[in-house]
Amino acid sequence: MHLLKIRYTRPIICLTRIIAGRDTMNRTIGLFITISGLILCLTGLADATIRWDLSGRGDWDYDDYWIGGEPTDYSETSIRWGNPVVTLPGEVSGELWITGHYGSHPRLDIESGKLSVGQTLHVGGSGIGNLIMAGGSLSAHDIWLGAGESASAYGYFQLDGGTVNATDFIAVGWGNADIVQSGGSVTTRELTLHHWYSNASGSTYEMSGGALDVRHFSIKKSQSGGAGHLDIQNDEVDIVVREWLTVEDGARLS
Repeated sequence: MHLLKIRYTRPIICLTRIIAGRDTMNRTIGLFITISGLILCLTGLADATIRWDLSGRGDWDYDDYWIGGEPTDYSETSIRWGNPVVTLPGEVSGELWITGHYGSHPRLDIESGKLSVGQTLHVGGSGIGNLIMAGGSLSAHDIWLGAGESASAYGYFQLDGGTVNATDFIAVGWGNADIVQSGGSVTTRELTLHHWYSNASGSTYEMSGGALDVRHFSIKKSQSGGAGHLDIQNDEVDIVVREWLTVEDGARLS
């Protein structure tokens, strides 16, 4: 058992157990946001105009690897297979999906440089998606991991270095999702670990290093029985909660 050190920068309401029935409104709002995001995800994926076309690894900035040309600020972009790699500053996209198609396991690597996603970044929607950061910078309005329509959806985010900034929120889990952070930093207004399908493995944020700075942090259990899990691997991690931390009955924090 590791000593969990969470720093609060101002007085907060810390709810380590929410009695069933008292957070009905929060769950309803959260479900509405999740379903709304899922609809946007599936609709946008069908309408995507820019697609990665290389089955293997290649540079994001190479035009010929994209159907429709390299993404712009307003592009609806889909990575359904292969492995684009960001190494330069100034890479951009509008809505961005990293989600498998017919059993593929697409992967986006950010090794250096900067990728700015003007709208939502979806990792694992209708299938499996992987996001790996060794360095550089990633910014997005919000990030959805594993926000698919079935328990087979899976989003994986590995952060070994670099900086991540989500303006609005990071939501982990509808199908399956995992964040594994060994370095780097994550900053967001709201982070929610939840899991809707009770027959899937769950949603976990595992930290063995690096920093997390969040205003509202919720670890939830869904009505179907699935739950989120924050797993602290050692005492070296740095977690700052600026307003409140909520851990619902059945969710795990260790």
